Order: sequence, then structure tokens, then C-alpha cells
Amino acid sequence: MDKLEKRLKDWRRQQLIDSDTLQRILAYESGRGHDGWQWRTLLILGLSIIGIGTVSLIAANWASIPDAIKLGANFLLLALVAAGIYLNWNDGGHAWVEALIVLFQVLCLASIGLIAQIYHLSGKPWLALGYWTMMTLPITLFARAQPARWLWTSLLLLAFGMASNDLLTLRENPVHRFSEDTALSAWLLTTLFAGILHSLSESLNWQRFRWAFGFAWLLLGLGLVTALDIIHSLHETSPRQLPGLSIASGLAALLILLLALRRDLRPMSRVIVTVVVLLVLAASHPSLLFNPGESQPSGFEGNDIRAAIVTLTVLAGGLAVSSLQGWRWAFQLFTLLIGVRFYAIYLQAFGGLAATGIGLIISGALIIAMVYLWRRSIQLFSRIRELAR
Repeated sequence: MDKLEKRLKDWRRQQLIDSDTLQRILAYESGRGHDGWQWRTLLILGLSIIGIGTVSLIAANWASIPDAIKLGANFLLLALVAAGIYLNWNDGGHAWVEALIVLFQVLCLASIGLIAQIYHLSGKPWLALGYWTMMTLPITLFARAQPARWLWTSLLLLAFGMASNDLLTLRENPVHRFSEDTALSAWLLTTLFAGILHSLSESLNWQRFRWAFGFAWLLLGLGLVTALDIIHSLHETSPRQLPGLSIASGLAALLILLLALRRDLRPMSRVIVTVVVLLVLAASHPSLLFNPGESQPSGFEGNDIRAAIVTLTVLAGGLAVSSLQGWRWAFQLFTLLIGVRFYAIYLQAFGGLAATGIGLIISGALIIAMVYLWRRSIQLFSRIRELAR
């Protein structure tokens, strides 16, 4: 309320609103009852404690409960939650309905695990997750808020990543069930898949999944770039080509095609994102940007500087796209990450806190000076336009 009042008074000083409008807005906001967050928080805490206690009680006596009762209670609980969603759908209680939808999704996943346990079914975890995504897609489409879509998107991408890892492992090395190479390749494929889903949601106007797919693509991409940076900086690149790079190239080509068809991005944004995708794909290849046969570099040479350049280029691309598109939160995030990577570069290069501190102070001063000159140039161009008129 204090922030809103300060903003309204600032609007009044700028003569955007009059005094009567300001008072009406303040009276309306003060009468909405913003003090209910305390009891809602305590209510959620109490319900959570009761739920944990119930789960603990059931777990303590799980072996003695007959299978028929387990299944009956499971489907009864599913029916009660579904009835709660149906009966409260048009009552305006969106928060409760969305919470029930998420609970229904979780119960569907628990039901798959319960049935598999009772009937001694075995299979890959990603098969169960894939079946769950198909089973819960209809109710997820009807959800009005983001939590249900975030949960659905997360488990869909998790299933895709696990499936990619298993299939690449079977093709490359059937004896060993896990390897760092296949895990990194699966991560790359999942990141590209998330980008394809996000671009499809934009092109096909799937607004309800747009943010979920976009944020998942961002998180997976940043995590992948961080992993590649660490691997190359520590000189731990595998001497052989990562499995699945041909598949990744095909997915990257499809993603670039979808990016070219998007109209929500500026032309320069599409070009920058395309370059970033190609750069990450090249960084995943063992011989395009990095040579695994080199000896361990020292100080500021070799793979250290190249890994840093790749990471900073990717982050700078994200910063540029955020600026072009007007995404303030993304601009701030990429700025923070660039600062963190610069700090790591100075720490690697100089090795001491004193030298690192001097280098960071100089870099920060240069950035501030650049921002000052940028702002001055904008003001100068504005004055020139006004004089030209």
C-alpha cells in the first residue's frame, strides 16, 4: 500500500491524475482487505502440518493396509478433488480451484506409482511421466493460473531428458547405464526441445503455455552454458564427440526455422537468438571451439579464456535481446550473470582478492561511464529532434 501511495502521489505531482481520483483509488485499495495474508499463511502452514502428519501415519502402517483399501482410498480422493474443482469452478475462488488442480495432478502421479507398486509393474520412469503428461493435459489446459502449467511443463521436459539419456546410452554404451557425455547430450536435446515448444507456443498462440515453456528454456539454457563453461574451464572435455550431436543439429535447425517465423521478436532479436543457439551447439562439439588434446593451460590462457568468451557472448546476446524486447527482469538477470562471470575471470586471472578488487573497480567504473555517455547521447539526440521540429 505504501508503494502504491507513493506512486499515486508521484502521478499527482506530474498532473497525470487529479486529487479526487487519487483519493478514490486510495479509498478503494484500503477497503480491499489486504490484511488477510497473515491468516492465509497460517492456514497453509496448519494444513501442511496436518498433511505431513497424515502421510507419516500412513507410511508407518503402510505394509498392513490391504491393497484394495489403498486403491479405493486413492480413487476416492481423486474423485473428491475432481468434484471440488467442478463445484467451485464458477464461484470466483480461483486460488482454491488452482490449488485443487495442482493437487489433482500430484495425485494422478501418485496413483501411477501406487498401481505400479501393488501390481509389481516395472518400467522406465520417463514412461510413467510421459503417460502422466498425456493423462493430465486436458485439466492443465483448463487451468487459469500458472502453477499447474509449470508443474506439467517441468515433468514433460524431465521425461524428455530422461528418455533422451536412456536412448543415447543404449545406442552408445549399452553396458554402462550412466555417463557424463550422454547426460550432457540429453541436457542439450532437452534445452533445444524446450525452445521448440516455446516457439511453437508463440507461433500457434498457445498463450497459456508461453511463459512456462519460455522460462524453462531460459533456465535449461543458462544451466547448459554454465556446465559447458565449467567443463571447458577445468579442461575436462571428453576426447570423443558427444553422442546425439546429429540429433541436436536437427533440433537446432528446426528451432532456428521457428525463430525466423516468429513475429513477436524484432528482426535483430531473431538474429541474435539464432547466433546464440549456433554458438552453444558449437561449444558442445569437442573440436570446433575447443581442442581436448591440449595440455592443461595456466592462468589466463587456453580453454579458460575461450570458455569465458563463449559464456559472456551468450549472456551478452541475452542482454541485447532483453533490451530490444523490453524484458526488464531478463535484462537485470543477464546483467547480474555477466557481473558474476567477470568476477570469476578476474579471480582466475589474478588469483588474489586485492588484484581482483582493483580489476572489478576499473571495470565497474568503465560500465558506469559507458551508461553515462549513453544517456547523454540519448538526451542530445532528443534535443536535436526538438530543434529540427
